[in-house]
Amino acid sequence: MQSGATAQDQKRGPETAQKTPDAAGAGRERARSLPKTHVGFWRPRVERRTYEHNGQTFEVPEYSVRMEFGGIRRRLTLGTALKEEAATKARDIYLSLVAKGWSATMVV
Repeated sequence: MQSGATAQDQKRGPETAQKTPDAAGAGRERARSLPKTHVGFWRPRVERRTYEHNGQTFEVPEYSVRMEFGGIRRRLTLGTALKEEAATKARDIYLSLVAKGWSATMVV
């Protein structure tokens, strides 16, 4: 061990990342302890996308979420400007993915 370094400093890996407190990640630590079938898991993961046009930044009014299932990653627009409703829709999409897969879920 390096001089001046503590055992805590030497700890590496995802466990450390999950437990490191910071202002932005405070809600995420709690969400990680919830199952993906819980709306609270998705609440901190839904977001409004931003883009730039002619030097100005614009925010898309509808929430979206990044989701991975079966080795496929996609960003899905949730079609609502209400965060709680977006989290519920994200959870419902996840449940559909588990039950039916991407093809059947995206038809809906």
